[in-house]
Amino acid sequence: MNHIKPLALQLRVMGATGNFDKDGNLVRLPMVLRSREEFESVFASSTMTILQASPWLSLDTLRLAYLLQDYLATVFGNTRGLTDEGLQKLGQILRQDFVDLSSDLEVAAHKYFEKEVYRRKLRDHEERHKYPKSESEARLGATQFMKSWAEVAAILDKHGSG
Repeated sequence: MNHIKPLALQLRVMGATGNFDKDGNLVRLPMVLRSREEFESVFASSTMTILQASPWLSLDTLRLAYLLQDYLATVFGNTRGLTDEGLQKLGQILRQDFVDLSSDLEVAAHKYFEKEVYRRKLRDHEERHKYPKSESEARLGATQFMKSWAEVAAILDKHGSG
């Protein structure tokens, strides 16, 4: 459980590109998307962190952790062969997804520690540990990755190695 909060924070760290958008704001992206090597490393370690922590997480936190894992797996699977430059361009689009998903996970973990940890009984493992499929699909469909698919696809086409 104590690794969930650092994972959430790691996913929320942003880096500047040195460029400005049309409104004059500094363009940023999640640091985990600055290179394919970095993203692969974080994807693998986040999967392991969630797996190791899962028996101890509250149901709300576990569901959010698995939603995050599904999101990262979706992005990872769809970006195979993408150059570092392409991944960085994609990161600019996905920035808010990383902020939202990691913040939700951090808040759920914090609430658990704040109020539930001392009353905690081991979770009933028969209880559904993921959101229902329809809810997961709806939540993933609401991400910038899916809402901006035309722009994502253009980056994949332009910066992919395949």
